Amino acid sequence: MEFNPGVLRDLRRARGISASSMASRLAMSPTQLHRLESGSRRLTVDALLAYCRAIDVDVSDVLTREVLVPIVGVMTADAEVLPLPPGSAHQTPAPRIVPDPARLAAIRWEPSGRVAAMRGHLYFFVANTNGVDERAWGQRSIIGRANGTQRVGWPKRDGNRVYIEYIERQVEFDVEIAWANPILAVVSPVAWAYQLTDRAPRD
Repeated sequence: MEFNPGVLRDLRRARGISASSMASRLAMSPTQLHRLESGSRRLTVDALLAYCRAIDVDVSDVLTREVLVPIVGVMTADAEVLPLPPGSAHQTPAPRIVPDPARLAAIRWEPSGRVAAMRGHLYFFVANTNGVDERAWGQRSIIGRANGTQRVGWPKRDGNRVYIEYIERQVEFDVEIAWANPILAVVSPVAWAYQLTDRAPRD
């Protein structure tokens, strides 16, 4: 399989690392980084290893067709998103139905009670915390509030008023949304859990 250096750029962006920051990590100019990521500069083994270390990915993951994306949190029964518990699987293969999978992140649903059957489902979204994606309005989305907390819900506008609808038509009014990204895919645990047995964080 011919290696596509654009995968490196996609992985960098998925982790929220700017081109200037990445160039600094690799002790090169932004122009040199662009040439490396676009394929116009020859990618040596040493350069590939350095790049992978800088974005904290295993080089073997970069050289396979499977794209792994980070699992960045868990969603509770009331749709709040909490940090990923220690020891949890921290990445998962991206669903092939989603375009540009290297830009994705995922959260895992950990509900209780009558919706416990949905436990372990993964919600995939574009990992972007720079404002509200226009496609998010009125769509089920991952939402970051201005106070740093996150939830899953439907961001909505009524004139200048912004609010969030969520489970069972509850509404959170007068909320300041820092960012929101629509959910692009939901994958059941049957489809992914068996692939995570050797993906646990290494000490």
